[in-house]
Amino acid sequence: MKKLLIALFLFASSGMVAAAQDFKENEVGFVFSATNFPGQTEAGVGGRFLYNFTSIAGFEFTGTFYPVDRSVNYYHGTFNFKGTYRMEQRYKVNFFGFIGPGFFVADPNPGKADFNGALTAGGGVEGVLRPNVVGRADFADLVIFSRGAHTNNFDFKLSLMYRW
Repeated sequence: MKKLLIALFLFASSGMVAAAQDFKENEVGFVFSATNFPGQTEAGVGGRFLYNFTSIAGFEFTGTFYPVDRSVNYYHGTFNFKGTYRMEQRYKVNFFGFIGPGFFVADPNPGKADFNGALTAGGGVEGVLRPNVVGRADFADLVIFSRGAHTNNFDFKLSLMYRW
């Protein structure tokens, strides 16, 4: 019985390896962001790294810098779990959703940085421009937790990603 279970596991995992080769595991790219903070919308730039465990599940880190003005800068980072509905073999488009914890820092210059917890949840669409190049649009709610209160902020990101 033990040998049969081992044989079944090896057979099943060989199929998973073949299926795993149908998608790109790693993605890296630039991020352009527009986030609606209370009373103002700020533009930001940053980067993103994504590792796909399977064709439908992945993990990503996104970091964004907002040069607000000479007196303060904002920094936002998030660690998201991403689920993808892939249609790129036929339609060259994928839909996805993501959720994850992160941080938000308001850094006055000069002064002491205000470090806050954050949560990002949202979704979007990505278009496959070339086999290894993807354009991506994210629509999310960036929740910032600060001193016992929280704010909900609409976060829009455009990305150009390279996949391998």
